Order: sequence, then C-alpha cells, then structure tokens
Amino acid sequence: MRKLAVQRFTDLIIERIDNEPLCRAFGIDSGFNMQVYFMMIHTWLLHQRLVVVGSKAKRLDEDLFESCWTLVRNWMWLKKIPEYRFDAELRNVQEYMLVCCIAMDKALERPDILPARL
Repeated sequence: MRKLAVQRFTDLIIERIDNEPLCRAFGIDSGFNMQVYFMMIHTWLLHQRLVVVGSKAKRLDEDLFESCWTLVRNWMWLKKIPEYRFDAELRNVQEYMLVCCIAMDKALERPDILPARL
C-alpha cells in the first residue's frame, strides 16, 4: 500500500514537471536546476501534508524523499555526469535541496519571512 502511495505521489510530481503551461506560468525552464527545485517544492508540499498526518506517515514521507533522490540520480545520469564526480554532485544537489526545504519550513514558522525573501 505504501509503495503504491509513493508511486502515485511521484507520478503526480512528474506530471507537474511535465505540465508545460504550469511550468511557463511559474517561469520554470527545462534546465536541471529549475526542474529539481520545482520537484522539491512539490515534494515539500506533500511532505508538509504527511507531517500533519503524524507518525503513521513517517515511513511514507521517507520513501517519498527517497523516490525524489532516485529521480535526481536518473536525471544526473541523463546529463551524463562523469562517474568520478557523480557522488559529489549528488551530495551537492541534496544539500541545496535540504537548505531549500529548511527555508520553506522557516517561512511557515515565521510569518515575518515572506516567500519572496526565500
């Protein structure tokens, strides 16, 4: 059941990334960084919903993020990142995405931090 839910969440995220009118509306181009940030925003939104559900959804939340890292790894392979740099590049992307999620968490916690400042 959890695997099916993660697959549906992942499919939903990919559907949003592939939605050209939506991407145009938000100024998202087909570049790697823009696609990963757009994916992470959708993942974070789902994560926030799972946080509300509580501890029962903890494993689902972890699996969702793992699914996203699988997507990122696949995109990196498509970009033909050299094997000797692959792990370092993946860590770099993960660190940027973690900082992005933390900034969005802080924006929820502190109403004086406006989304535009993120």
